[in-house]
Amino acid sequence: MTTFADLAIADGQATPVTQTFKKVKSGDGIDPNSTIAIWEDRSPGYQVGFRKISQMMRWPSKNLRSTRILAKITAPVMETVSNSTVSGIAPAPTVSYTPLCNIEVVLPERSGPAARADLYAFLKNYVQTNEFKNAVLNLDPVN
Repeated sequence: MTTFADLAIADGQATPVTQTFKKVKSGDGIDPNSTIAIWEDRSPGYQVGFRKISQMMRWPSKNLRSTRILAKITAPVMETVSNSTVSGIAPAPTVSYTPLCNIEVVLPERSGPAARADLYAFLKNYVQTNEFKNAVLNLDPVN
């Protein structure tokens, strides 16, 4: 079992900076067959703007004969606000929009270590391809 610890992940800026996602919660998930872990990058300063990573793992049950791993990354972008209001009081921090990523991995009970290793390698290597990179960074479709 992996130890629940802070995550240090580099951002995507021209000069990458390692962002620390602090551990927030680890425990029971949405049902008795699942667990969840949540991390937050609190560097934006306002709770509404914290970047988050969550990972839920659900084990097989009578109805679902696969292990599912659900990961989500959210990176809110804060609205630029002006202090020049009629009252002179700065408005509350507001999220302008939230880019996010959802990953779902489904591992049938019969999948062995070699099949799981292949799937992980394909996922890890696919997100590094030009096709995926250009879609995310430049909104370029594959033609």
